Amino acid sequence: VVDWGGGTLDVTVQVSDGAQWQQLAIDGELTLGGDNIDLLLARLVLRQAGLDETLLRDDANGHELRKAARDAKERLSFQESAVIAGPRLHDPESGERVPWRPVTLTVGEFESAMAGLLDIAVGTVNRCLDHRDVARDRISKILLVGGSSHIPAFRRALASLLPNARLHDDVDP
Repeated sequence: VVDWGGGTLDVTVQVSDGAQWQQLAIDGELTLGGDNIDLLLARLVLRQAGLDETLLRDDANGHELRKAARDAKERLSFQESAVIAGPRLHDPESGERVPWRPVTLTVGEFESAMAGLLDIAVGTVNRCLDHRDVARDRISKILLVGGSSHIPAFRRALASLLPNARLHDDVDP
């Protein structure tokens, strides 16, 4: 089970004899979630828009930017690009509206920006799989839970780690 939600990444390897489940290994990252990706994308979008990242320090601006980044992240899970049309930003000192020009993010830019976070996530899964009680070649299913588990680059990495396992995201956790 790979649960990569908004705030954490949790990985558990379990086996079943048909009647009972046994947990073989558990690992995770308490501070690695979709929120981290959203913030990273918000910073990227600000840079591409030619705006200062200090806009994120303002609560209202930060909320708008993270919301726009989250929406883009979700769209980039099933399309090649996403346009961030215009979060409603304001200058924290003057209160005036900050002019915004639409920014287009591509899957390639997204994957490049989040490469470090993806490495940590994949490393966490790998660390769990390295547990002495886990036989990688016997893992046949990976249950994916949480929004960040929909990111295609993460799915490709999991498929590479466990080529004999099928990815499942159709089970309500």
